[in-house]
Amino acid sequence: MKTGLLSHIKRIYLEILRNYSKLILICYFLFTLFFIFRSFQIRLKTDYLDLLPQNERSVQDFKTVISNYGSEGYLVVVIEWKHLYTEALNWFIRAKEETEKVKTGEDNYKNGLDEALKRKDPKWFLSKKGIERMNNLVLFYKNIASEIEKFLYDHPNEKYFRLMSEELHQNIIQDTEKKWLSFEKDQSFTNLKILKESLEDNLYAFELYIKTITEKKGGRHFLIEAAEKLKEELGKTDYKGLIQYVEYRFKTSFIKDHLLYFIEKEDLQELKKRIEKKLLYERRRKLLPSNILVDEPVYLDFKDLEHKYEKNFKIIKMTLQKELFSLKDESYHYYMNKDETTLLLFVKPAEDSLEMKFSAQLVEAVKNASIKVQDEMTSFYPEILTNKEIQNKPTGNLIEKILFYPQKFLKKIMGEEKKNYEKKLSIGLTGRYMKKIETDFQVRKDLKHIFAVSLFLIFLLILISYRNFYSVFLIGFVFLSSLFWAIGAIELTVGYFNPATGFLLVVFAVLGIEFTINLFNRYLEERGRHKDSFESLKVVVKTTFVSNMLITISIMSGFSALIFYQIEGLRNFGFSSLIGLPFLFAGIFFSFPSLIYLSEKTRSFKLKKTKERILHIDKQKGKRFPYYKPIILFFTLLTLFSLFGVFKIRFNADFYHLGYKNSLSDHLREKAEQVIKMPIKPIVFYAKNWQTTEELTDTISEMKKNGELPTLGKLDSLSHYLPEEKVLKEKRRILKEIRELLNDSVLEKIKEENEKIKIKRLIQMAETTPAQSILDVPDDLKRQFISKTGGFFVFYYPDPLFSLSDTSSIKKISEDLKKITQKFSLEKVFLASEAVIFNQLFTKIKNQSLYILPFTFLLMFFTLWLNFRSIKFVFASFIPLVSGTLWTFGWIYLFKWELNYFNITIFPVIIGVSLNYGVHILHRLKEEGRENIFFIFRTTGISVFTAAAVNIVGIGSLIFSFYEGLSSMGKLGLAGLLTCSLAGSIFMLSLIEIRKDYKGKNLKIKSEKLEKNKHIDT
Repeated sequence: MKTGLLSHIKRIYLEILRNYSKLILICYFLFTLFFIFRSFQIRLKTDYLDLLPQNERSVQDFKTVISNYGSEGYLVVVIEWKHLYTEALNWFIRAKEETEKVKTGEDNYKNGLDEALKRKDPKWFLSKKGIERMNNLVLFYKNIASEIEKFLYDHPNEKYFRLMSEELHQNIIQDTEKKWLSFEKDQSFTNLKILKESLEDNLYAFELYIKTITEKKGGRHFLIEAAEKLKEELGKTDYKGLIQYVEYRFKTSFIKDHLLYFIEKEDLQELKKRIEKKLLYERRRKLLPSNILVDEPVYLDFKDLEHKYEKNFKIIKMTLQKELFSLKDESYHYYMNKDETTLLLFVKPAEDSLEMKFSAQLVEAVKNASIKVQDEMTSFYPEILTNKEIQNKPTGNLIEKILFYPQKFLKKIMGEEKKNYEKKLSIGLTGRYMKKIETDFQVRKDLKHIFAVSLFLIFLLILISYRNFYSVFLIGFVFLSSLFWAIGAIELTVGYFNPATGFLLVVFAVLGIEFTINLFNRYLEERGRHKDSFESLKVVVKTTFVSNMLITISIMSGFSALIFYQIEGLRNFGFSSLIGLPFLFAGIFFSFPSLIYLSEKTRSFKLKKTKERILHIDKQKGKRFPYYKPIILFFTLLTLFSLFGVFKIRFNADFYHLGYKNSLSDHLREKAEQVIKMPIKPIVFYAKNWQTTEELTDTISEMKKNGELPTLGKLDSLSHYLPEEKVLKEKRRILKEIRELLNDSVLEKIKEENEKIKIKRLIQMAETTPAQSILDVPDDLKRQFISKTGGFFVFYYPDPLFSLSDTSSIKKISEDLKKITQKFSLEKVFLASEAVIFNQLFTKIKNQSLYILPFTFLLMFFTLWLNFRSIKFVFASFIPLVSGTLWTFGWIYLFKWELNYFNITIFPVIIGVSLNYGVHILHRLKEEGRENIFFIFRTTGISVFTAAAVNIVGIGSLIFSFYEGLSSMGKLGLAGLLTCSLAGSIFMLSLIEIRKDYKGKNLKIKSEKLEKNKHIDT
């Protein structure tokens, strides 16, 4: 009954087409114009939070924190000073580092000369690869001397480097070699001490030259002035709605003075013991003559404590470690690296980065302000501008590189080419806001070029295949117009695309091309058999159109199961596919026959060569498919290889790894993180009141000390700037005792200047009154922790060993965060963490897929069965889907690719095309019979390959994108489409061919048995 209804519909449609083709064409054009108009009205939602399950606590908390925080972190301005001596200065810095490794030890191990002296065992140093390390150090000195000579050859007037060269050759290298050889000959304690003193002299020399060159040639004052000007510019009323505040420095006095209240009680007691030891030594030194005093000198050395707190998980905005016990008069500390070549300026936006429009306005405003400041600085200080001309080089994707030189030549002959010179001062932007804008700009730029090139290549391939410009127009017009029908229908119902449903465009485009090429090939085939246009269309509608309709319904039934996922992105994908796919099919269904009629009336087709080709193909009927056994053997081996590799494939869950590699924003982000020594993007806890904030900080700290939080790298909280109440009384007692020791008259008479400074500094810190509340903490230290609504933030920085690109790391971070949140009520503490969201997302998909995926395949199975009414044919139609998908995993394993959020969207395309190929081949098999396998390959099989080649060119062109996510889509799309086309044609036809052998063999055995039985009966 259903078949009869379908036949009745087809007959009515063909009659209407024959009698009213012009009316159908006019209606089609009107509808197409309407859908084109609606397509351009569709919105694009870029907020990935809209893709997540909105009822999940983690998503709600994320939004709560962001709304209270006011924005996600900072827009980071990186101000750099690039002088001529940067590389040369690095030689001295490395020389100093290598010398310190030998003297004090390497990789935080006490395996240097200092420890050997402490142990009074010279041979102990030699047991720690001392000979190898010292020889390497001398060789390193010689290499540096050689590099400086090369530098002086190009810059003969640089006196500091000339002096350093002389110092290396005449003193450092000779003296170090001499004392090292002496120690090797006589491994005495005295020679070891002399060697250590030699290295200390070298360190002093390196430090002196580094300091001198940095001060004379460095750009510290330029960096600070640029930051001050930029802060002043961004503080104007023009930026009021965009920026909350700007920070590039903070007051050091509060931290310096309260430092002894920040360290742990045990370390405070250790500090007291060292002062007591120093006091005892000075007393003995005062009482005993120098020839009688045999004690080793005692110095106030706190480097181990400084190192401990530098590595501690608690973050306190400290100055450089060397300043902790100094009396420098600097009121502020700048976010500047040790070499004083990079300074960071943190811009706190007024809103979050989820709104693309706001992010674009913010970045544009800060960029313009930066350019203005840079121009002002260059005009005031001409020395900022160098004489070195910037040589423009081709950048971007392959297409941009090809177009670079012709554009440059045109500019030159038209006199538009301008010379640019390098500047010592540069200002760049990084952070989430900048990354978002940079990504959006580059993706649009890439897609614009790639879309144009892919369309050109698609139509070129169609032209080569059919050798007729009208064929290119017909296929292109039908495909593009049906695509607009699908998009327009989605705009009318859903209203927007999001990052998930946007990839449906790829599914629609691929299926649109597949459908159109298959229809056109079948039409040409029938016309080549001397049938008129109506009879040919009649065959096409009864065969290929029915196959296309079945494929559309099957894919719709498969994608419809996504609606049952409790994840907005997947639900939107399923619903949008249910709307778009029928309209895609309808667009082709109405446009193709009408345009064919129009083409025949205008005699746009030349069928002479087509008829000759079809005549040759028809002679292939009855022939067997060649080489089917080797083909099956090859694909069996490929299947086994793919099965082995499928379990070794890795999923990269980090969005940042899917962006542009080596982009300026990423490069500057790395520099910024080196300056502040931690990531610029933390996990954020939000507590509604101060008591909860203190409890939260104490809980996390205690859990970290107990080894319960292995993923925690650093913790930043406002409560770190206030003394712990439970140990404050004890700390006050210890500090009182320290004050009494420091005020001893013996210490007042110390002659060593460095020791006097340390004692004076310790007295200042010991006499400081502790902060009583957050009101006592300076605003520039506490403002980042206080929300707009009065709550407080605690920042959790994961250890660098745990990356968001790794699902196992995401799981571990989530588990640690869950341990923390479980200790607090849901109303008190909120957590904003992408790791938690992604982990819940993976878990939901994994759990829900256990019943949704089987349901999906059941729906597709049932849809296919309604058409074929044969279980064998239904299973056969799944061969391209299963094998093509499996072989795609084999490609991924072979080329060591990774799955990610972008390229997994290719799998719906693979599902669609593999079903398409299988169903078309099987329908043709039912039509022609099993004895015409080779003929089926030469007709429908070639049609499959033509459509696949066109789609491979289209999707594969994404490989040229510099955006890693898009490029990975192109790679996987190329692999998937190629394997599915092979699975849907060559492999499946080979399987049918070998099944004929098996059936023939069985029939032969049965007939032989019958003959034998007859003979016995006789």
